[in-house]
Amino acid sequence: MSLQLSKGQGIEMRRRRQTFHATSTGSYLSTSSSQVRIEMNIDKEVLDFETGYLMFDMIITKDGGTTDTVSGIPWSASSWIRDLRVYDRAGREIGEQVRQYNGLCRKQAELLGNEGANANYLDILEGATGIAVSGAGAAAATTSVEFAHKLATHIFDVKSYFPANKMGGLILEFDMEDVANVALMSGTTDSPASYTLSNVRYVVDLILLKPEAERSLDSQISAGGLEIHYSSYMNHSQAVTTNTNQRFDLGIANGHVKNIQTFQVLDSVRNGVNEDYWASFAQNNLSSYRFRLGSEYLTEKDVQMSATRLSEYLIEYLKSNNLDSQDILHFYGDSALVLSTYFTLGQKVEVSKDPDVLSGRRDFQANKVELELVFSSTPASATMYTHIELDKVLVILPGREFKNLS
Repeated sequence: MSLQLSKGQGIEMRRRRQTFHATSTGSYLSTSSSQVRIEMNIDKEVLDFETGYLMFDMIITKDGGTTDTVSGIPWSASSWIRDLRVYDRAGREIGEQVRQYNGLCRKQAELLGNEGANANYLDILEGATGIAVSGAGAAAATTSVEFAHKLATHIFDVKSYFPANKMGGLILEFDMEDVANVALMSGTTDSPASYTLSNVRYVVDLILLKPEAERSLDSQISAGGLEIHYSSYMNHSQAVTTNTNQRFDLGIANGHVKNIQTFQVLDSVRNGVNEDYWASFAQNNLSSYRFRLGSEYLTEKDVQMSATRLSEYLIEYLKSNNLDSQDILHFYGDSALVLSTYFTLGQKVEVSKDPDVLSGRRDFQANKVELELVFSSTPASATMYTHIELDKVLVILPGREFKNLS
């Protein structure tokens, strides 16, 4: 990252808040709309993503039945975003799309939240407890609720200024999730009908740099390009069968793998009263696991677990979050976090990027990710969700061009 893009260097000349509205300023109804698009035309200024929020109003309706009530699932502010993509103003994609973005947000929020904050600040901003239950009348609807969602990955997590002006601006695309995965019913008689988004906009600070900083930035771009480093997630969902030994191909990562996290949701939990798309994360009779990257396993042996042996797997999960002892006390002192509800596997990936290192993991370019699971007895039918965090590099070039290095 260029010094000219680092904050705290005294290079700001002016800062202002800007609102970018969705291309359709009306409503997005889930039964007739599939995508929300926001175009950000920026010619002279850089972005401060740390100040950015996706804001909108949301309402959920049910069918004409009069028996059950309808509400939004927890973390309603991100539940409707199935996939996320980012483009420059010419329509060239930056990085790759983040699939199942809603699942990524739900896991991160559930495991790194705090029960008190969830019931207050985070509930107002992100809908931590879900949109409130409506009445049970015909076609009952919840009251429209305003949310402010903090986008959790891709270039939105860059901590320095982002030179959107060197790309002519950005285009954000959000694919909408099916209503069945956004709404909850109190019973099985009635069904959710739809949800509606309105007043969708992205609010962020734009910064005009001082002339000398702008000239220095242009010089660096002309001299070979400006590298922007960021993290993004590759997400998967796959079926867990009834075999006691199972192997999962998690794809080939386009970037350097930082960590891998995965969890199982029992299918039976999602097919009854109060069906929740991202319900409890279950151990599901799992007794050991092992991740593999390229030709090498990431642990010298399987990580074992049982009713009396849970510490090793927990240590591996905490390491995957880069948590030290104080972080653990802060994040996991929440009485609502119990293993039976939030059972998640994690693996930190240390990859040597030095080709002169003969021992160690030199095959980081062979980024095929695999997972082996061993169950002590027949597991229940479930869906396994995996989130692989990647180091990505974007190079800004002259003439509003760019290239993705990884």
